[in-house]
Amino acid sequence: MRFSHQREIILEILKEARDHPTADIVLNRARKKIPNISFGTVYRNLNQLEESNLITSYNFDGAHHYDGNLSPHHHFYCNKCSTIIDLPIDDPIISHELIQKFDLSVEGIELSLYGHCSNCK
Repeated sequence: MRFSHQREIILEILKEARDHPTADIVLNRARKKIPNISFGTVYRNLNQLEESNLITSYNFDGAHHYDGNLSPHHHFYCNKCSTIIDLPIDDPIISHELIQKFDLSVEGIELSLYGHCSNCK
């Protein structure tokens, strides 16, 4: 994949973001650096970056949120304020015994927790 100036800016925005922005938010941030960038350009580049495994996306509350953090982690979504929090993985969530019991070949784990954050509970 060839890296255009727009793609580099979009990837940079996502690598710096910790709030898991939607495409609209990425567009607003990109327009601060490239005022005439279109939504189509942002959306197309987000898809290409995800297909190339340089970013990931998650669906929370019906909206796609993009994540430039590729280190192993899970997510917590606050049902009240819509905050998304990265949860580092310290211990395996699925036990070795469970994998053996069901004869699974696990290639990855994606866990999302939902509820109320510390500010909303």
